[in-house]
Formats: sequence, structure tokens, C-alpha cells
Amino acid sequence: MSYMFLHYLASYIYWIFIKFCRTKIEDEQERQHIERNILTLILSIFVLGFIITKLF
Repeated sequence: MSYMFLHYLASYIYWIFIKFCRTKIEDEQERQHIERNILTLILSIFVLGFIITKLF
């Protein structure tokens, strides 16, 4: 699948910031969580962009 790198990156973001490392990362990287992880990645990029825009 072409989006697996983005899926893994998004699952790490979700695992660190939402789950606070309480679960196993392998559970968060399952195929059933792809949509949630990609949505988390999009929202985190949006928030990061907003913060950078406001600072500079």
C-alpha cells in the first residue's frame, strides 16, 4: 500500500499524544485503524501549521 509510511507516522502520533503510550504500538498500527491515524496526521499537520503561522 502506498500510504503505509503515513499510516505508521500517524499511528506514532496518535499513540504518543492521544493514548499516552498506554497501549502497544503494534495494536495502533493495525489495518482497522488506518482512517483514524490518517485523520490524526491531517489534524496534527493543521495544528502545527496554525501554530507556525501565528508565531512567524
